[in-house]
Amino acid sequence: MLDYQQLTTKCKKLYFFLAWVALMCDSVCMNKILQRALDRIEQLEQIIDRETADADAGCDWSKSQVINAEEEKRELQIQIKTLALFHGLTR
Repeated sequence: MLDYQQLTTKCKKLYFFLAWVALMCDSVCMNKILQRALDRIEQLEQIIDRETADADAGCDWSKSQVINAEEEKRELQIQIKTLALFHGLTR
């Protein structure tokens, strides 16, 4: 779990990165970025589905896989929402 300071730092970095992306990319570039993020989310959901039963049974490796996949998925969802917001504001 991230503490408040780590989360704030990550958000600031993400904010500036996405602001730059939104200003520099055209619609085709944005669509590619979004598609890659959505594809990765699909992969993460497959990992979560595949490892959840073993994690629930007590396998530490599977637990870590599920936790890491869920965290990465949350981060990607935030990036997608932020990117969509910046894309809308720059149009």
